[in-house]
Amino acid sequence: MCSEGLQRIWSGYLQDGTSRISRDGQPIMHYCGISTWADHMVVSEASCQRIPDAVPFEVAALIGCGVATGVGAAVHRGELSEGDSVAVIGAGGVGLSAIMGARMSGAERIIAVDRQPDKAQLAMDLGATEFLVADDGAINKVLDATNGVGVDVVIEAVGNPGLQESWLQAVRRGGTLVCVGIPNESEATHILTADFIRSEKSIKGSYYAAADSAKAIDDLCVAYLDGYLPIDKLISKRVPITEVQQGLDSMLAGTEGRTVIKFD
Repeated sequence: MCSEGLQRIWSGYLQDGTSRISRDGQPIMHYCGISTWADHMVVSEASCQRIPDAVPFEVAALIGCGVATGVGAAVHRGELSEGDSVAVIGAGGVGLSAIMGARMSGAERIIAVDRQPDKAQLAMDLGATEFLVADDGAINKVLDATNGVGVDVVIEAVGNPGLQESWLQAVRRGGTLVCVGIPNESEATHILTADFIRSEKSIKGSYYAAADSAKAIDDLCVAYLDGYLPIDKLISKRVPITEVQQGLDSMLAGTEGRTVIKFD
């Protein structure tokens, strides 16, 4: 796990601590370390990844962060296997990718939970076996559906400490809560420690969830080409760079899948 990458990303510099682009003699920061949304960028060769010719660029664009993060949360941190049950909280780009990862792992019951009922069909197309609208009764519905036992894994993909706290209730004894959604830096998640210890549950953080990101991207490309990860189905909209605000508005509305920005 990289211990220095985040510091560089937040500073706006490349990994060597420099900026390679400027205007009128003043350095321009590299957004997220790679100048996201720029039509030209300078990156370290260590940040470049070869992809198979058969993988479309718009699919590859989704793999690098959201897909790898969501699939990794299910496969590597949740350690889902054949016959397991999982509830994925939040059907955004990361949550939908976690659903795909759960299906690829052979999970038998995949419950998608989101506040937008319009997301139900997309979640089901990507592998969910059930969809619940996120409301005050959603946790009890999961418990009722599992005879009070709970699911093997809950993946919280929203980044809400309150959801992380409450959905721990839906994890079975000995099960795992995977927190992949990132709250505000100042927010904290609180648990009832005694019950947590007695139930022998686990809580795992998941941040990209790959020890070797290059290999992870290779594996995800192969999984897409072999039909195990229908990444193209995530795409709900394509917009030119001049209309990027449309994509941002769609993301904030939370009613669609992913938006791909086209430069041509």
